[in-house]
Amino acid sequence: MSAFPAIAPTYASTIDEESDRSVDRATDGSPIVREFYSGKERVVVVFEGLTAAERATIKAHRAAHSLLAFDFDWDGTILSCVYGPSALKWKPEKPDRWGLRMELVVV
Repeated sequence: MSAFPAIAPTYASTIDEESDRSVDRATDGSPIVREFYSGKERVVVVFEGLTAAERATIKAHRAAHSLLAFDFDWDGTILSCVYGPSALKWKPEKPDRWGLRMELVVV
C-alpha cells in the first residue's frame, strides 16, 4: 500500500466520527433510534502554503490512488484511507502558493 506524500497538514485539520444514526418519533412521541453503523471516521485535511511541486505531488497521488486505499500519517498515527467523495478544493494563496482542503475516509 502506498503512502500519502509526507506533507504536513495544518492544525485546522479534523477527524470527524460518522454513523448512520437516525432518530425519529413514534406516533406516541417516543424516540425511535436506528443505527446501521458507527465509529467510522472521516478526515478533513487542510494544507496551507503548498508549493507548485507539492501541489503537483498531491495531484499525482490522487490520480494514481483515486480508487485505492493508502496510508495517511495523522500526527504519528497511520490511518488507512481512501479519497472522499468531494473533489480536492484548491485555493490560490500568496504568489506561487496554494491552499487545499480535502476529505479522506478511514477504511
